[in-house]
Amino acid sequence: MDVKASKSVMSFDIKDKKTHRFILVQLLVILSFTSYTATLLHLPRMKEKLVLPHPCVEITTPSALITQGNDTFSFPSVLTTSETQRHGYSAALLCGDVWLALSLMAGTDAFWVVATFNHTLMKNWHYFVSLRMMALASIISFCLYIPSSWGTKNSRLQDYSLALCLSSLTYFLFNYALSRVHRRPPSTLINAHFGTLQQYSDKMSRFSFGWSRALQVSAIICSFPIVLTAIMPSGWVTVIPLLTIPFESILLASRKLGRSPEFILSGGVFIHAVCFTHWGLSQVASSPRLVLSPSVFLALVVAGRLILDLHLQSSSLRYPEFLWVRKEVLISTESLLAICAVSLTSEKFGLPVVTYCKLFIIPVFYSVSLLGVATPAAYSIVTKKIKL
Repeated sequence: MDVKASKSVMSFDIKDKKTHRFILVQLLVILSFTSYTATLLHLPRMKEKLVLPHPCVEITTPSALITQGNDTFSFPSVLTTSETQRHGYSAALLCGDVWLALSLMAGTDAFWVVATFNHTLMKNWHYFVSLRMMALASIISFCLYIPSSWGTKNSRLQDYSLALCLSSLTYFLFNYALSRVHRRPPSTLINAHFGTLQQYSDKMSRFSFGWSRALQVSAIICSFPIVLTAIMPSGWVTVIPLLTIPFESILLASRKLGRSPEFILSGGVFIHAVCFTHWGLSQVASSPRLVLSPSVFLALVVAGRLILDLHLQSSSLRYPEFLWVRKEVLISTESLLAICAVSLTSEKFGLPVVTYCKLFIIPVFYSVSLLGVATPAAYSIVTKKIKL
């Protein structure tokens, strides 16, 4: 397969045919993302129709959910089956808020790294930092969820011990798998610089392996979360993106393939829809407002940033290019604290910008991140002549 650069760069002139094709590709990305999301939302309903009916717990009003969430840790010594289900649902709401708070800055940081248009830097940050931060947020939230939804009050200590052991083992295996399938960054500042959209497009095109092969690989990767949806309990669907992302990395690495423009616009969009459905919409649908108090939520956001700083100072992730990103690209801790202070002050004056932050943070975050990945890929497709 041959990748040949076009003679002219797209000027983004509305009269230019390349601009028309670029806009068309972006519209197709949005339409496919919407259809993928609708399909993923419909899959659990199809699963319920195929399996035997089972008793469910009726939750009446959102206010009841919030009350249950605030009383999650006030368990009686003996729980009936229906009470266990109710407390498990309340625990899921709390842990969802914990996950959102801890992962919020990881997602925001990933967007700013993509905005550097440095393909190598973005790839290294994605595999060595972003995925680990998202995985750690998921593992911590599940470490809280398992003891809160299983067993009785008397066995809570044993449940927390089991959850801690499972979480530590999961993170170790996740970290080991990512370290094995991707080459470690250099110990110099050779990748520590800003790029341009054209440079990013040129670098991305080097990984191109044609539409036919990209669609074949995408079909395998996209079938993985569908199978997981069919076999996993409904309460564990948030694990699906956590398993799908490493599966994508391992499969591409095993076949010595990169995230080409063709793959990003096919399988990459579907994976993004998987994350949006199970990590984004599921939280909004469960509870439009936070169950955690605004102060606790913002404290966890800051804690997520501190966890990142500790990771970047550790021996396994202390690479010069990552430290450069932390200093020159990401939002400083001082600015983050100022934003949190303003948000908390708004809450005190009756403006619930934190309480209902899920309603605008999740749609905006996933929309911007989707376009942030799809735009360079679309630009590469439009400005390059790729022979299959």
